[in-house]
Amino acid sequence: MATIQNESVIQGLSGKVGKQLAFHRRRDGQCTICSALLDNHRPTHAEAPGGHQRLYDALFCSNAAAQTQSIAVDQPHDIVSKADIIHPPEIHKIDISRYTGKAGESIEITAGDDVNVASVGVLIVTEEGILVEKGSAIFSDRNPYRWTYATTATAASRFVKIIVDVADVAPKDQD
Repeated sequence: MATIQNESVIQGLSGKVGKQLAFHRRRDGQCTICSALLDNHRPTHAEAPGGHQRLYDALFCSNAAAQTQSIAVDQPHDIVSKADIIHPPEIHKIDISRYTGKAGESIEITAGDDVNVASVGVLIVTEEGILVEKGSAIFSDRNPYRWTYATTATAASRFVKIIVDVADVAPKDQD
């Protein structure tokens, strides 16, 4: 990275030049040049440690407030759910810290969507692809983005693959 002292040559430059150089202007007016591939940005809110959890907590509070107040919606529910199909649900975190391969243990999944996540399915298979168990996770009452799956079978192998599938809310068929 280099700091520019005489700005007459690069006056007005900002951003990337090709795929090699990136010009950054700071608030104090100082200009720096670095490799365009160099990752020198501050982490965004979501990238910061615990950023997603703080975002989910804020959304949870706003959803709770919206449920206590009656809000008029201009669009019918069907139109909103059809528009929701465009953006698929996302799996943000799979917590397997409490899972050791035995029955009765829990796997926590954090997933979100624009409107609502319909269901979360969990599939546990061995390295060879043999099914250990499968089932649906249970929705958390305290956190609308957290789902918990309770295992029902003991894995024969020490190494397993955990596959999680998140389903979107399907729009109602119009007759």
